[in-house]
Amino acid sequence: MSVVITIPIYRETLSITEKVSLQQLKRILGHYPCVFVAPESLEFDYEGLEDGIVVERFPDHYFTSITSYSQLLLTEKYYARFAAYDYLLIYQLDAFVFSDRLQEFCDLGYDYIGAPIAPSNPIWHAIGARVGNGGLSLRRIAAARQALSRWEQLPAERQQIFQDVFLQVEDLFWGWCGVQSDLDFRCAPIAIALQFAVQEEVQRCYRRIEAGTLQPFGCHGWNESHVAFWQRKIEACGYELTGHACIDGKSRRRTDLEAYWQKRQYMDMARLWGALRHGKHTEMMLLLMTWLDCYPAGDKAWIGYGEELQYFWRSCRQQRLTEPTMVLVWERLEQVLDEAILRSLQAGEGEKNLLWLLESLRPLIAQSKTVAAEQLCQQIEEIRWQEWETKAEYAKPAPAASKKHHIVAIGMVKNEMDIIESFVRHTLSFADELLLIDHQSSDKTSEILRSLQQEGLPLTVHTSQRVEYAQAEMTTELLYEAINEHGADIVIPLDADEFLVGTKAGRSVREYLEELDADCIYELPWRRYIPYQPDVKREEFMLKRPVLGSVFRDGGNKCIIGARAVIENKLQLVQGNHYLYYVRDGQRLGMEMLDCQTLEIAHFYWRSSEQFQTKIAVAWPMLVSKYSLAAIGGGGYRLFHQRLLQGEEINPLEFLQQASLMDLRPLVQPQTLHYSQQTTPDPMVNLMQASVLLAERMKEQQILAKKILVTTVVPYQGNWAEFAMCLQLAAKQEYPWQQILIPCIKAADNEVLRKLRELCETNLPRQAAWQIITDSQHGDVFTQLSAIAKGDFIHWQLPGTEMTDNFITRMVAGIAEQNIPISLLVSDGPEDYCNELPYITIHPQDNTQVMHCEDFWQWLLEIGKYPAGGLTGTLMGRQLLDACGWLRQAFLQPEGYFMPFMAWKILLAAGAGQLVGMITECYVWPQGKDLPLEKLVLHQLEWYELLQQAKNDWPVESWQEAVSHYCQNGERLLSRAIAEGIDTAAPLWQHYQQTLLQIL
Repeated sequence: MSVVITIPIYRETLSITEKVSLQQLKRILGHYPCVFVAPESLEFDYEGLEDGIVVERFPDHYFTSITSYSQLLLTEKYYARFAAYDYLLIYQLDAFVFSDRLQEFCDLGYDYIGAPIAPSNPIWHAIGARVGNGGLSLRRIAAARQALSRWEQLPAERQQIFQDVFLQVEDLFWGWCGVQSDLDFRCAPIAIALQFAVQEEVQRCYRRIEAGTLQPFGCHGWNESHVAFWQRKIEACGYELTGHACIDGKSRRRTDLEAYWQKRQYMDMARLWGALRHGKHTEMMLLLMTWLDCYPAGDKAWIGYGEELQYFWRSCRQQRLTEPTMVLVWERLEQVLDEAILRSLQAGEGEKNLLWLLESLRPLIAQSKTVAAEQLCQQIEEIRWQEWETKAEYAKPAPAASKKHHIVAIGMVKNEMDIIESFVRHTLSFADELLLIDHQSSDKTSEILRSLQQEGLPLTVHTSQRVEYAQAEMTTELLYEAINEHGADIVIPLDADEFLVGTKAGRSVREYLEELDADCIYELPWRRYIPYQPDVKREEFMLKRPVLGSVFRDGGNKCIIGARAVIENKLQLVQGNHYLYYVRDGQRLGMEMLDCQTLEIAHFYWRSSEQFQTKIAVAWPMLVSKYSLAAIGGGGYRLFHQRLLQGEEINPLEFLQQASLMDLRPLVQPQTLHYSQQTTPDPMVNLMQASVLLAERMKEQQILAKKILVTTVVPYQGNWAEFAMCLQLAAKQEYPWQQILIPCIKAADNEVLRKLRELCETNLPRQAAWQIITDSQHGDVFTQLSAIAKGDFIHWQLPGTEMTDNFITRMVAGIAEQNIPISLLVSDGPEDYCNELPYITIHPQDNTQVMHCEDFWQWLLEIGKYPAGGLTGTLMGRQLLDACGWLRQAFLQPEGYFMPFMAWKILLAAGAGQLVGMITECYVWPQGKDLPLEKLVLHQLEWYELLQQAKNDWPVESWQEAVSHYCQNGERLLSRAIAEGIDTAAPLWQHYQQTLLQIL
């Protein structure tokens, strides 16, 4: 049997006891292959003792604590590294070997041998094993790999019972495997294990060693347990230890043992364990009930028992899974134990190990739904949060002088209200700017983003009206926007559930980013996390809360992007932002990426049951809408969707490979949230909204198939900047069946016409049908519009308004096939506006509200406002435009000035007896809310003229109400003008004041 000896190291130099341990190993076992297991970054000098020993390196994070080292020893890749051997001896440098019997123990054929554990250790009681300690242990490599593989296949409810303690103390796992009948893993019996190694007092082993009847192969922990005894033995081997500070004669484990036996004066836990081992359910219940009767809540007798009681609770849960016919008995025992553990917590036990042990048990305890279980869970939460708050440590901000890159983060978000504020504030702690696309969120995500923008954060938010999940295309657009328009050197694509963190406590993410090269693309590892208590402190910064993290990083990666590499190679992102590619000879080729181990993504894929249900219920149909049911990249979503349909509750721990309680605060800067109260997602609301979007998308596809032509009119009125903006908005429309006409409302000479043609050729798609119209022998531009326009519907693209790229598509779908004929469809505005602004938000109660055109006009005239999107926010039937002379009377000639309120009168008067439809969805909005006072006054004067024309046709009450609105606006505008120092004696203001006097 071949065997390799692995020696874990993590320090640059060795203590005196470690030197002695290593010297003895080389003296006794030096002829075996010996390997240092070390962090990747460790540089060490062991004064020549390292000679002849090779080094195997593993990631640094496995050597930060006993827990992280335990996690390394529970990875299959650790044992795979030594797969060329049959056995592996782990020799920590607090071990000591006395003779070369290694091959003898290999030949026995056991899968695991370690020093036996004393019977007083409660966790070993709980797993039902005694062998053994891992610090000096022999492991059969093939069996270890098989056990780890079989563990992964066990039901989650079985894993949860002991998983947390296994990750803290890895040798418990091997002891547990040895007593599981279905794992086929053989641990040596105690008698053999004592021959192998000694650590704690087991079967009077120390007397037997002294008497010469027991001669172990080695010992472990000799500088902590029975120190004086081992000092004599080791000095007899030729080493001098007397006088060294690290050998002080104390014995920690002996002290622990004395404390354990002292506790038995109140509650005899040994008797309780014995009843468990012999299946005496009635005796267990009587013991527990007797203790509860004798020692009420608050009694100091409970101090020191909580840890062992919770281990007993775990054993009961394990028995409950293995004895399905006795489920009710074990459930009752668990409930009684809940009360006993609660009393231990209340007595002050929460300051010791009990709290972290109970934290991972809390989901299991909560399943019982009893009063005692609820109180215990609440007590755990309260104590844990208080303790958590007192131990807060965060990374420091990067020095301003160290910032040389302009760093921009980008991403697409949808229904992320529970995490979006945490994401934005954290991301802007290391990025100079954040560019986001809000993909039709139906929760408070958009509202929170607007609030963050109003704070002045460097946050840009675009809105996408696309139904399908086109992340690759939209994020690639953001990538080039970040580089070309925002000057990014480094671009970081992130989802809202992804938090970029460092790997070294106290150092800021920004400092790591500054070390990157803008010419390169970096491969970024990621790790999954879930909130440790999903229902607790939801309003707090996500990374401030305790989390459960996967011990292992996820397969795959994300990326950090150097801007120069993007430009040089014309790179594009793939779905999920996992890598970038370039196209060569018609083929997609992945861009080479450098490994980045100093940063990683903290991925919160599951945050609460409500959030996850929303994620799957909405995202899977969106993926299907783009890729079909055969979506290759949507396997996870498909399976989770099926499970949710079957009523299955998804256990969040299945997303983590060997979960461990973690604290991310030292890796990030602190953040305070202001807008994250009451942000628990509502799956039903989000699903209903998504279903409406998908139905609308299906309708759009039907409409697109009919190739209904729309004529878009982009008038040139003499202002180049306004015209160029309108032309760009028209060019961005996704609707493919569009004719664009450019009437020169203001006369244009040959030079102007040349510039207009150049502008159209530059901005309009090559396949677009467009034409510039001027007054000619065929008539003025309005007459020619009627002759040249071919569309069934007409859209006017006028200055002062912005719109979504799918505006025409949505409007055609809304007007073309209604169950009643509509001549004019109006898109509502995004918000309410102050009284003196000319805009109104309609807010109909139904999805589509209809009114007769004349009634709609009377309502607008009474309030002196028109829809916030103006005429740009409407789609008109062709016949309606012909009837109103294509709005000829709304333009003042030859100046080309447009009178928007007059245009509404002309349009709606021509539609008398016909219907106008109004939809709640906002696809258009004013470019700005702060119009110059002069423009506001001009609107008021236009309203005045229209009121005067309608005076004799109105009831007195309606007229008086309209006059009251007009005068109130006048008072506000005059007050603002005086406050802003405007000359109200100017002709415009004089005329306005005269109208105020006349109308009264």
